[in-house]
Amino acid sequence: ADKLLLNSASGAMDTHFDTNLRANNTAQSMRIVGQLWLYMLAQRLSFDGARVFSTNTDGLYMDSVSIETVERRLSEWRKAAECEIEPEVLPLMISADSNNRIVFDASGAVLEASGRSLGAIDGPTIAHAPKHPAIVDAALARYLYTLATTAIAAGDPDAAMDGAFDP
Repeated sequence: ADKLLLNSASGAMDTHFDTNLRANNTAQSMRIVGQLWLYMLAQRLSFDGARVFSTNTDGLYMDSVSIETVERRLSEWRKAAECEIEPEVLPLMISADSNNRIVFDASGAVLEASGRSLGAIDGPTIAHAPKHPAIVDAALARYLYTLATTAIAAGDPDAAMDGAFDP
């Protein structure tokens, strides 16, 4: 809840319309401090063997570390940052970059898809109307899932995504 409150205030301070909140320097400082806290958490988890492969303003995406290690580091981080954060275990996430990613559950169903290449997986919407047929997003999702699960079964998950998003 703290993060949502801060995000709302941060967004309100950065608007281009009339608002009572006029503190863009404060908003920038808050954002920078938040990113530094996430960086410090990522750094500590990396020392414990985590491979942090994607970050954004809402958190870190990583693998190669146990949930127990994450919980231990988060416990330390919560005390220092005085902010709540809860880990979420994602069975399979494929990320081309911070905007183009897809998350599958253990059965292969899509939990989340975002970005220009995958955002219309459930069909076009007003918010996401691709310039290509929307079925391409669904086909790409199946392709990526098959590629990843085949590579994981073969013991080389990193090789699966090499060039997967390249034309």
